[in-house]
Amino acid sequence: LGLEQTLDNIKAFSARRRVRGSTEAVNRLYSVDNRFTITSGMADHRLRCPASHIPSFAVALANKIAAATGDQGLTSLAGQFKTTVAFDEKWVTECANDLAARKGKSLVLLGNRYPAAVQALAYAINNALEAFGSTIKVLSAPKIKGGTIQDLAKDAKAGTVKRLFILAGNPAYTAPADLQWAEQIQKQIPEVVQLGYWENETSENVRWFVPEAHFLEAWGDQRDPNGTYLPVQPMILPLFGGWSQLDLLTKLVAIPSGLEAVRETFKTFAGSGDFEEAWTGLLRHGFTADTVYQASSAKPNFGGISGLVQAATTLPGPVSANAIEIVFPGDYRVDDGRYTNNAWMQEMPDPITKLTWDNAVQISPITAKDLGLGERDLIEITVGDRKLTAPVLVAPGHADNSLTFPLGYGRERVGRVGEGTGFDAYKLRTTAALYYATGVTIKLVHKDGYKLIRTQIHHSMEGRALVREGSLEDYEKNPAFAQKMWMDADIPPNISLYSHPPLSAPNQWAMVVDLNTCIGCSACVIACQAENNIPIVGKDQCERGREMQWMRIDRYFSSADGDVSNPHLDEDPEMVVEPMMCQHCESAPCETVCPVNATVHSEEGLNVMVYNRCIGTRYCSNNCPFKVRRFNFFNYNDRSVLDKIEHGLPGFQGKQTLILGPLAKWGMDEISKLQKNPNVTVRSRGVMEKCTYCVQRIETAKISQKIKAGVTGDLSLPTDSVRSACQEACPAGAIVFGDMKDPESQVAKERQLPQGYHLLEYLNIQTRTSYLARLRNPNPKMPGAAKIGKINAEHDDEERERTQTSVPTG
Repeated sequence: LGLEQTLDNIKAFSARRRVRGSTEAVNRLYSVDNRFTITSGMADHRLRCPASHIPSFAVALANKIAAATGDQGLTSLAGQFKTTVAFDEKWVTECANDLAARKGKSLVLLGNRYPAAVQALAYAINNALEAFGSTIKVLSAPKIKGGTIQDLAKDAKAGTVKRLFILAGNPAYTAPADLQWAEQIQKQIPEVVQLGYWENETSENVRWFVPEAHFLEAWGDQRDPNGTYLPVQPMILPLFGGWSQLDLLTKLVAIPSGLEAVRETFKTFAGSGDFEEAWTGLLRHGFTADTVYQASSAKPNFGGISGLVQAATTLPGPVSANAIEIVFPGDYRVDDGRYTNNAWMQEMPDPITKLTWDNAVQISPITAKDLGLGERDLIEITVGDRKLTAPVLVAPGHADNSLTFPLGYGRERVGRVGEGTGFDAYKLRTTAALYYATGVTIKLVHKDGYKLIRTQIHHSMEGRALVREGSLEDYEKNPAFAQKMWMDADIPPNISLYSHPPLSAPNQWAMVVDLNTCIGCSACVIACQAENNIPIVGKDQCERGREMQWMRIDRYFSSADGDVSNPHLDEDPEMVVEPMMCQHCESAPCETVCPVNATVHSEEGLNVMVYNRCIGTRYCSNNCPFKVRRFNFFNYNDRSVLDKIEHGLPGFQGKQTLILGPLAKWGMDEISKLQKNPNVTVRSRGVMEKCTYCVQRIETAKISQKIKAGVTGDLSLPTDSVRSACQEACPAGAIVFGDMKDPESQVAKERQLPQGYHLLEYLNIQTRTSYLARLRNPNPKMPGAAKIGKINAEHDDEERERTQTSVPTG
């Protein structure tokens, strides 16, 4: 669901997590990994496991499934592997039995970072589970021939490569360190031509650099994972005269480029009808029907699989404090480094660690304690003959004696946004250890030696039922179990001091967030930032808690044993996420304290901001119980906070870094103006802002309906015709927005679901945003199953008892 995901994966998984009455179709997810990921955060059962042990776990699982299914081919194959790693016997046995009991309805997925022999074993496991043709659909896709970067390096050393075209790549930065691409390989090629958006580490030793057109500036085509043919249509002419990859390749072979090349390719999919009509339909619909790859009945070839296995039967041994492993995943924000100069991605908190503007070496609390390490300590990592210094980040739920060091940072030639951010993990990555390395040693270099900025430093809900969850069994016994948790169990009568203004408008807007389908990916955060002209503020301002995103994804680590009594909370907790934005309270605490009525309530139930009234007292932010308001401490749009000086100003002592502020260049450049949404006000210094429920989209829909209505005067908006930016971007469909006054709208129906609840309902603020409780589907035979989905249980009972004895009634 995370780094190796496709949108289809997320949609399909979330569809089976969407509970609307019946629970029969709800899936169950087991996860085995060395750290919390977006996927394992959604798991019903998770096993902490060093990455180098996962091949051994696959063998253990294969043996159990082979015994449960009687599959002799799998038995023979698993028996060829040699492993010395042991696992929780009951965990593996019950997991295997559960999968085997659901033949044709279960499958095993292995990350793409593991060797071919282990991948072959996973195929054999799925064959035993009868997954092929049911949960796994095999497609006959065209074979793509190609070599590896090691093959290219070998040919370059032999002098057989005379001219190399690099299209949108950066091998001087991303190639395995032992190849010494920048130092040796690239210099041995007489002529290197690079096509890219901007110059990077590879550009230093190229003969020609060709500016690349953005995909929104160029014609192209693609096939999605199932084979459907898709056009790529430009939204604007190239701003800087760049070429697309298609343009460059077609010019090299002297065939029509751009649009003509796409039209020529489309002729093979257009059929025998009128071509121009088919072409117009392609551009209108965005895809060509009936172009999916043909299904295949192919199944694993055990003869070929056995050959793969025989070449790699010895698996890595156990890790220890003296032989730690290190894992090199891509980064959730900057991927492999391609988005390092993207300020939105840099400032987006990591979905798991909440780290921003940096990467760090993640380590478990127990390993950190054993090695005498703490958060922000600088350590020296030694992998073979390679060494690198980087900061420590203590990560709850991480496997012991394992390090995770995300790629994509520490760039040496990048724009001003990515300059000086993070540490380059590629320097430790070799052809023999592309994804993880064992036998790693570390030593402390400097205590508290590097500043790491996290937008959320509290991991616990501290007993408060903000995220509410239960098991499917709890839901089946009482579908409304989430409505009476914590202080909501006994809410005393609420007497208001004043009458609430009438909410009599034809439309009443509301939102529902389904915590059972939200995976915490943060797509909604970036969509909101793009839609609403939200600026970036830089690492220094994030340190001061001045980040400007209107949405955030709160991530909590939790335990069924309670936050205080559980001594292992930081060792092996559960993880839950909760999108948080302005709740648009009908009795909003922020409105009553604003001295100039800059934040007021509309007749349609929106808590709106009047920017030109705001004088920046920030009383509203102090009074907001959800802490979702953002204040412009600087004029972020007209004067960049990334412009600094390193040696102070005249009259200031020391050499601290200072933000230029009013001394910086004023004004927004033209390219930045093109990026702004013209329907949303660009805010200035001293103004408070927050989520508006995309009020500009609401007004656009009203204007559109007025035009359509004509003389009929029918101004009623069609059902579900307004979608917020976060709703549109959510791949899981976890966010629903609309008119709750329309009984046919999706949001009205979701608000009636029994598992729904409102945050801080005991305050009588009457939030328009509500949440659907998270429902876990544990296997009752698994170790610790009785505690899955029970993070609210213990404190709920204590709070109920306390409120019943201490709160007067009547």
